[in-house]
This record gives sequence, C-alpha cells and structure tokens, in this order.
Amino acid sequence: MASGPQIVLVDSQIQAFSDEIAPERAVWTSLGATTKFARCSTEDEIIEACKDADILVYFGLYTPFSEKVLSSLPKCQLIARYGIGMDSVDLDAATRYGIVVSNAAEYCVPEVADHATALILSQARRVTMLDRFVHAGNWAGATAHTGKIIRLSTQTVGFIGFGRIARHAANNMVNMFGTLLAYDPYVSQDQADAFKVRMVSMDELLAQSDYISVHTPLMPQTRGLIGAAELAKMKPTAFLVNTSRGPVVDEKALVNALQAKQIAGAALDVFDPEPLVAESPLRNFDNVILTPHTAAYSEQAIVDLRAAVTKTVGDVIEGYLPRYILNAKVTPRFGLLRR
Repeated sequence: MASGPQIVLVDSQIQAFSDEIAPERAVWTSLGATTKFARCSTEDEIIEACKDADILVYFGLYTPFSEKVLSSLPKCQLIARYGIGMDSVDLDAATRYGIVVSNAAEYCVPEVADHATALILSQARRVTMLDRFVHAGNWAGATAHTGKIIRLSTQTVGFIGFGRIARHAANNMVNMFGTLLAYDPYVSQDQADAFKVRMVSMDELLAQSDYISVHTPLMPQTRGLIGAAELAKMKPTAFLVNTSRGPVVDEKALVNALQAKQIAGAALDVFDPEPLVAESPLRNFDNVILTPHTAAYSEQAIVDLRAAVTKTVGDVIEGYLPRYILNAKVTPRFGLLRR
C-alpha cells in the first residue's frame, strides 16, 4: 500500500468510541496511517465522509455498505468491523470492487455460547419465571405456575447453524442433555462427531428438539428462517432461543405462536428492530426471557476484539491480507500479499 493510507472509523454515534480506541489508532499511526472519525448512518453520508478512504472500520450493526456506497469508494481496500456479523455489507459487491471484508471472527465465541447455554438452562429450570414468581410475593404453587420441569438428561437441544459458537455451546451442554442435534447445510456428520452432535434435517430438528438454539448469520437466505411454518413444527413443550440476529426469526410469527401456546416459550438476546420497541408484545409474556443484545459482552472479549481489529487493519496497512476474509473469492484491487 502507498504511504499514508487514510483510515475512517464509521459509526452513527462515533464519539462514544473516540477515546476508547486511542491505543488502536496509535498503532495504526505508527505504521504511517492517518485516522479520522465520521458520524454516518446513511449511504450518502458514508460516501461523502469515506470517498478518499483506504480503510474503513465500523462499529454498528446496520451501517449500510451497499452497492451504491461501495461503487463510490475508489480507494478502499478494506472494510473491517468491530464485531462478527457483517449483515450490512454487500459482500458480492465488495468482491466485484476488490474490497476485502474482514471481521473479528473469534471474538466473543465463548461469551455468546455461554449466554445461549444460560438462556436454555434458565428456561429448562424455569429460573426467570420462578424469580418473578417469588418477587411478586408468591411461594406455594410454583409448579402450577411454571408447568412441568423435566430432567435435562432426557431432553434434546437442537442447534440451527453449527459454527464456532454453536460448537462451543454443544461442548457446554454435552454432559447435561441427553441428545444434541444440529442443522447446517455446510457441516458434515464427520465434523459434528467430535462434538457428539447428530446432523439432521431442519424438519427433524424442529420436531425432536426441546430447546432450539439459533446460531446462523443473517444473510438473504436466513432472513425469516424461523417463521410460522417452522414454529408450527416445534413441540408445544419446546423453547426457542436466539442469540444470532433478530431478523432470522419472524417476530410477528413468534408472538402469534406464543399467544396460541404453540410453543412453551422463548429466550431472545436479539430483535428486529433494535432496541426492542416499548410496545413489543414480547415484553408481556412471562415465559419469554429478554436480554438487550449483550451475549457477546465480557471484559476479556472486548480486549480480544480490539486486538483483532488492530491486527487486521495493521496487516493491510503493511500490504498484507488479514487473517479473516469474509469474501474469500475477492481479488484485492491493489494486490495485498499473503504472509
């Protein structure tokens, strides 16, 4: 890369990060880059602020790096995110324009897996329902309030998507639950054997699982993946857990299923839209656990995230490809090298 690459750090509320990421900026500056912040939330704002950028680093979930935006960034070599999900980047367009797209792929894997595990166990043992019951001044009659509680070793957990996070969660649960299933068209049974997980069809997973944990990235083919038809195939005693992305689950269909008692409950860390609106019917169900998109958080995870982004950007400043590339077929427009 030519000397003096420009890095633009993009977010709709960028000031919240300006002081926190000073160490990253110091590393990049020491490698010859200049950095600036840009508060952007629309396509036109990104184009105006980033048209001369060599590297874009962004924070939010929904910053729109669309075909229109990417076609207007003639110098851009890298789009990197402080996080894992890249839902808002048009990967096909980035590939056509020779822009490498990278994330912090290993950031927060144990955190999200542990959060999903905690949500499943909370529903299995009715922890949240019982907590609310006692806080309301009750004591006797808890079983009538919560419904039957079943021994974990007789129950089945199904994972929709079986990548890093789901595999970690499977390791958490393998000695607690009787059966672990997974549906993922990109994972073979040989790969799943190491986790004592049986790969099945989506229909089989929906029909057999007592807890269904969603771990798929948000892509056009996974938007609304769990809708009315899928919820209708679940056991009436089953719980749905989502720590992936809100739009993977059709929220209206989920509310309808909960109201009709088609399923036993849900536990959600992600929503569509976010933040969860005040009038959301999901707030009214005693058998639904809600957390505010915090599954990825721990103090250690933040350290890992910042280190990963620092290295990704540093590699490209020095003319090398980053370790994690989401659009693997890209031909970098200015010929980045492999280490």
